[in-house]
Amino acid sequence: MGSESGRPGQAHAKRRQHAAGPRSITATPRAAIGPGTAPVSVPAQRGPAAVEARGRKEAGAGARAAAACGYLLAGVLSFVPPAMICLLSRRDAAFLRAHSIQAVNAAFTTLLYALSGAILAGILALDSLRLGLQVGATAVMFCWLVTFGYLIAAACAAVRGRFYQIPRCLCADLIKP
Repeated sequence: MGSESGRPGQAHAKRRQHAAGPRSITATPRAAIGPGTAPVSVPAQRGPAAVEARGRKEAGAGARAAAACGYLLAGVLSFVPPAMICLLSRRDAAFLRAHSIQAVNAAFTTLLYALSGAILAGILALDSLRLGLQVGATAVMFCWLVTFGYLIAAACAAVRGRFYQIPRCLCADLIKP
């Protein structure tokens, strides 16, 4: 009188779990816990997945365009334009704030890598000026190109109302959303 797995009511619990959606997920069926106990519910999602889900619903074309502009300007003009977007956005615009904070973090991390490349170039320039400039310029340019590629991918995702997570090695969590 049970399902295929041997536990009574497990198939019914799976149907209930699927029908409940992402807000309340039933951890264990009632029959498996015992009589008189309530199922455990898990709270709604947080983080980039939740921002993406809210972004599809509440982010208008203006917010998506501003998020994309923030990413592109972060690649060209550093962290100031996305910081201004973040500071000027409304408190309830979670989609725009999450994107602009990630753009600020990526631009600031790239700036720190550029500073490290300049220090390396300075140290190498003590031996040979040509070698120092070549290695420093190559390191800074490579880091900027890789980060700019990820910023373009994040801008394309923002236009579609999604959240693209830039790798942590290129986007340190310096500012929390």
